[in-house]
Amino acid sequence: MSGYVYIRTEHSLWTVGFYTPDGVWKPESDHDSKEEAAKRVHWLNGTEKERDEAGAEAKRLKEILQGLVKNRNWAMVSEKPTFYFEQMQPFWRQAEQALKEGGGK
Repeated sequence: MSGYVYIRTEHSLWTVGFYTPDGVWKPESDHDSKEEAAKRVHWLNGTEKERDEAGAEAKRLKEILQGLVKNRNWAMVSEKPTFYFEQMQPFWRQAEQALKEGGGK
């Protein structure tokens, strides 16, 4: 398999995929912008170390979120909701970024 690339498949649609050795196009995902398609290609073509690091970060964030759900620290939420959400915003952003970089997997 060759590396992943992106091509413009419609006016405002970019498709990420690869070409098989015999030249057959195999699409992987669609994106609304060239920049998002390029990010996905970079991630897919990244080194194993980069993927491992992204996976480790996603696992860490998942464990944090699971701990929050398990502990159900709702008392803190009800007593100080603004404080709670201010404290959680960095985790939500990191989780969202990890999901974007990991293709939502």
